[in-house]
Amino acid sequence: MNKFLYIITLVLLLGSCNYKQKTPVRFTGETQGTYYAVTYFDQDNRNFKVEIETLLHNFDMSASMWVPNSVISKINRNEEGVIPDAIFIHLFKQSKEVYQISKGAFDPTIGPLVNAWGFGFKGKMKVDRQVVDSLLPLIGFDKVNLENRKITKVDPRIQFDFNAIAQGYSVDLIGEFLEKKGIDNYLVDIGGEVLAKGKKPNGDSWKVGIEKTKR
Repeated sequence: MNKFLYIITLVLLLGSCNYKQKTPVRFTGETQGTYYAVTYFDQDNRNFKVEIETLLHNFDMSASMWVPNSVISKINRNEEGVIPDAIFIHLFKQSKEVYQISKGAFDPTIGPLVNAWGFGFKGKMKVDRQVVDSLLPLIGFDKVNLENRKITKVDPRIQFDFNAIAQGYSVDLIGEFLEKKGIDNYLVDIGGEVLAKGKKPNGDSWKVGIEKTKR
């Protein structure tokens, strides 16, 4: 009889653990001027929303041009004594690598032109050939340098814009955070930049939809 009760208890415990695994942890929020959504399966049903939002806040304070006190904003304003942090340095080095591989087609100093056309954080200008020609001398990743955690520019008007890779990197950071917590089945989405790993407990793969809008 005692053996029978032991087996029943063990089955119930295993069933309880399996149930936790089948129930995903989900939460959403805002970051980098867009949304974020995190879904993962954790046997202990831990909720890391606070930790992940702290990570995203720190990312904004480094790489967001919409945050006046961020590292990139201060560097773009040429403030004295600004020391690039680990996030900015990573984005700089990755950008330089892609800039070189693409032979300049990818260039994160494109900020002045992005703003002129109204895609940045400043108002749209009336852009003509003359305006473009006046801004082109400010474009060129070969005109900036990072050495001993200090940024130098050929022209102080040069500005950085890491938006092309920033969201993708922040998604990678969240994935690394979850894996350090022992979570290997997750789906992270920041403004359409998606990272998925593993599968659902029933063996299904993650499904990501693309919304089609009517015009």
